[in-house]
Amino acid sequence: MRAQRLTGPELDIFLRDLAEGPSARFRRIAVRRVPAEVSEARLRARLDEIVAGEPRIGWRVRRDDGGWHYEPGAFRPEPYVETHRLDGNCDVARRRLHLECHRPLDPVAGPLGRVSLLRYVTGGADLLVAVHVLAAGICSPWWLMRELAEVAVPQPVGVG
Repeated sequence: MRAQRLTGPELDIFLRDLAEGPSARFRRIAVRRVPAEVSEARLRARLDEIVAGEPRIGWRVRRDDGGWHYEPGAFRPEPYVETHRLDGNCDVARRRLHLECHRPLDPVAGPLGRVSLLRYVTGGADLLVAVHVLAAGICSPWWLMRELAEVAVPQPVGVG
């Protein structure tokens, strides 16, 4: 892959994010309550397909003598999964979701996108997609959520 330099507006966003260290301000998120039976294997497989088609989700930002540019990150995006012995509607589960929603994306470390699945003993699971604004132009978090949930969430009997 040939290095792709950040455009002027992208560089402005990146430098502001870098100055804040990175912040949660420069990411867009989508959250959906899904059944606890969501398939991790199908979630992972679909995310791999999406990243293959939209590689910027897996990129990071790096500086060299030519300036700031995108490059593939050291790690490909993959679903982060936690299982909690809680009811998904309790205060502790809501606080955990709140923390995950506010976790920043570091454009220097990469990747520019993240998928998290927080499972609960009862009350289902929370599927969260976070996309840094540097990648949001080519991959909105709501589009990514729809694509992932469509294959990973079990369909009711007789539907499909």
